[in-house]
Amino acid sequence: MKFASFTCGYQRRTLELAFSDAKEFGYDGIEIWGCRPHAYAYDLNPERIAAIRRLSDRYGIPVIGFTPKVNSYPFNLMTGERDMWEDSVAYIERAIDASAALDAGFTLIALGHAGDMASPAQIRERVRESLTVLGEYARKKKNLLIVEPLSWRESNTINTARQLAEALQEAGSPAVAGMCDTVVPFVQKRQGIADETLDTYFDLLGPKLAHVHMTDSDGVSEDHVVPGEGCAPLQDMLRTLKTRGYDGWITLELVTKYIAQPSLYAEKAIRHMRELEKDI
Repeated sequence: MKFASFTCGYQRRTLELAFSDAKEFGYDGIEIWGCRPHAYAYDLNPERIAAIRRLSDRYGIPVIGFTPKVNSYPFNLMTGERDMWEDSVAYIERAIDASAALDAGFTLIALGHAGDMASPAQIRERVRESLTVLGEYARKKKNLLIVEPLSWRESNTINTARQLAEALQEAGSPAVAGMCDTVVPFVQKRQGIADETLDTYFDLLGPKLAHVHMTDSDGVSEDHVVPGEGCAPLQDMLRTLKTRGYDGWITLELVTKYIAQPSLYAEKAIRHMRELEKDI
């Protein structure tokens, strides 16, 4: 299986450390978190793009995807007036530009909270328009736009595999696909919010399931816990991926919970997942 590191946890360290750790610890690739100081979309001029590509070449670690910071100030496709939406679209288009320049393959976004007063019809229309516009831009750039569901506490837009499948169908673009962050179906199933598993994503998305984020979970919150320290059935999830013939990337998405010691936990995460992989 192909495991990627995630650079969010390295935001207080150098981007080079993220690459060197990925090489040393046995990751196969790296997913770039698009925020300052390393890779904010509007900072990524040709010189900075070239610097990231040099790191990738030096350590033999490909950049598999670019994940811009969205859904909080100031960018959120789902809330605000028309000019605010247009500003968020322009920002994600810039992120797609960066992803394409890095040969990253995909740009990953989640659709944030639309506000408590938004009607289902308003939400559906904004999702459709956003993915249609951005999908066409990604197609022209030969990039893939991947959409990530969030839990019901994080967003009221797309929380389930079914909602994701419907959104992808309405967008109708070959350049728009979906993914599964395994924490979301695991926690929502335990909470009785949605009766879903990783299998559900395969059933409903089929070949449109283009990426996976995997970490452990406390089973209660959206916290992303280092593999081996939670209660998620990670080995069963890996077995599902193997049984289903999934050959895409699995990013071990450690975020700000481990920001103080990113190297320590990045190593712990991949070591645990490689051990689980041996027995499936």
